[in-house]
Amino acid sequence: MSRQAYDDPTAITATLGNMRAFDALVRARGEAGYRRQEPLHEYIVDGRWLLDACGNGLARSGEDSEVPLHRSRGSVLTRKEFWAQQAEGASLTTRAVTPYVPPGSCCTCCGLSWTWDTVHDFEMEHTYRDVPATLFAGWPTEYALRHVESRTDGRWRRSREHTLRADRYIDLAPLYPDATTDWQRGQVRNERGTVGLDRLPETLVGDETMSFTVWTFRHVPCFRFELTQAAYRAVRNACPHGARLTEVPNQYSSHRSAAPWFEVAHSKLPPLTIGRRKRVWTINYPGADRFLEWPHTHGEGYVHVYTEAEMRTVVRQLMVAS
Repeated sequence: MSRQAYDDPTAITATLGNMRAFDALVRARGEAGYRRQEPLHEYIVDGRWLLDACGNGLARSGEDSEVPLHRSRGSVLTRKEFWAQQAEGASLTTRAVTPYVPPGSCCTCCGLSWTWDTVHDFEMEHTYRDVPATLFAGWPTEYALRHVESRTDGRWRRSREHTLRADRYIDLAPLYPDATTDWQRGQVRNERGTVGLDRLPETLVGDETMSFTVWTFRHVPCFRFELTQAAYRAVRNACPHGARLTEVPNQYSSHRSAAPWFEVAHSKLPPLTIGRRKRVWTINYPGADRFLEWPHTHGEGYVHVYTEAEMRTVVRQLMVAS
């Protein structure tokens, strides 16, 4: 099999240390594997990434992937070569998410970028955002979209074919006036008010937006700082003035995405421990079985609440009960 540069271990090795070159190589493999159906070799790169035979660039996951394996740094290895170098217990599992921070991206917390040695270590958030089209009045639509997609505060990608949305484009008239089936009767011409235009109008009313899918990235220390501050503010706002909060490890999960919990001490409260547990807040304290009428999960020693307002309600009831 003739090897193109993106499938040649020597050429791949030459990209190590240069994120833009490595990113271009990963994209070229994706084009080759998925669009042209080219057979590709599989490599473990720099101990951190798996370039598979389909054209995917995947990040290694598992306990031993937080810091790249020392024996594999700076190398491009086949599976056989990789396993020959590793100690017993090493893993080669991968996660189906962005394998590294896109070149040029900046942390949304501190504004700094990543180095080659840290680009695999990040936390990512996926959201949908609307950008005011008035910023690009009169621009060719494609130029406006590319301008937004060049932002460095995340990976911005246009969300749909119809790139402009405004209330005046909403049309709730039946799409099938002579509908004969239930699914046809439920269709309208333009429920969301989206249109596709080659050029944005020179004059815009002001409610026009362009929709994007956005992946934002943060350094792990920045992410942990923001996570801790958000949890602290939530618990602080639920507690009476003068309460003393002491940070303790999360009592449900040790994963780095799990915020710390807080022990609460106050003269008018029993000892409390409050923290996030998946989608709920857990409030641990002696005698929680007094909340038998509480609508959510509760039992001896704990109560679960879904919102910060409910957390404040429970704390106030504890003050009365104590």
